[in-house]
Amino acid sequence: KEESVLALHQIHSKKVYSSAEIKGKPAGSVDGDGIISSDSNTVLTVTVADCLPIILLDVKSCCFGLLHSGWRGTGIVIEAVKKMQADCGSIIGDIRVVVGPGIGVCCYRVSLDVYNYFKNTFGSSSAVERAGGYYVDLREANINLLKNIGIRDITVVDDCTSCNLNLQSYRRDGREAFGTMMVLFGKI
Repeated sequence: KEESVLALHQIHSKKVYSSAEIKGKPAGSVDGDGIISSDSNTVLTVTVADCLPIILLDVKSCCFGLLHSGWRGTGIVIEAVKKMQADCGSIIGDIRVVVGPGIGVCCYRVSLDVYNYFKNTFGSSSAVERAGGYYVDLREANINLLKNIGIRDITVVDDCTSCNLNLQSYRRDGREAFGTMMVLFGKI
């Protein structure tokens, strides 16, 4: 059913909602970048084109979440875990995470300010300096955050959206030509 498919107006934030908070509102009318739900009849959606889609599942309570995480939203995964704990009673050891394809450290060149922010906030392994340029590793930053709170069951899709021509990339294709990929999570 159309009303069971939930989507946000993505704004590169760390804002996470429960499905109950946005259900009944028009798709894309609420600003945010993450949704959690314990309603098995709900399908969560995000779109990405270099940012990471991150899927969370509590295997005991069946609470699940879907996030859109770019550099500005790195840390949303912690907000989602907190919301799963508060709203669903999730326990860290029961949460499984999948980090989907996104731009890799091979291609994600950033300013010195963003490089320093990542290095200082998410650990030196999330920022690389090479050949006179600065690069950040969105995957590594999120993995570091998850491991720091005790989540160990993390599956990572290593495909770089900029390198893999079968995937959509804002950085590779530019503002006028890029497409997006939609990620859906739930029972269809």
